[in-house]
Amino acid sequence: MKTNFTLITLLFLSLQISLCKAQEQARPVFKEATLSHPAELWKPFKLNEEGNNVLNGLHFYTVKVDCNSGKVKLLKLVNVNNYPVKFSYQMSPESPVINVMVPASKTIEGACGTTDANLANLVLKVPAEKTEEIMKNKEFMRAHISVSPL
Repeated sequence: MKTNFTLITLLFLSLQISLCKAQEQARPVFKEATLSHPAELWKPFKLNEEGNNVLNGLHFYTVKVDCNSGKVKLLKLVNVNNYPVKFSYQMSPESPVINVMVPASKTIEGACGTTDANLANLVLKVPAEKTEEIMKNKEFMRAHISVSPL
């Protein structure tokens, strides 16, 4: 009798663990973007044709998500330097230069609905359709990225 109870209890516990894992895997990847995305969802942001995602000790990653305002790309910056850096970019010839400060040996990432002005600059709107103009602007942005020590 005691053996049957133990077996039933073990079976119940293993079933509970399996159900919990299945629920975690069934969740949508992003219901809402947060600061703690799993690392495997971030993809290197290619800064050039060779696919390099590092510039002056700053590593660039991106992930496409749905925010309340629509589809956006979030940037994640990993500063491996022992000093703070300023990341600057420009989206198009007509747009202003955007600056983002990244503390020494820190990682920062954009998030939907952030109120931090520095992190808000890491949220990029994704155009609804890809036109020749948008592709030119993408190349313009890549050519106008800079990282400098503070």
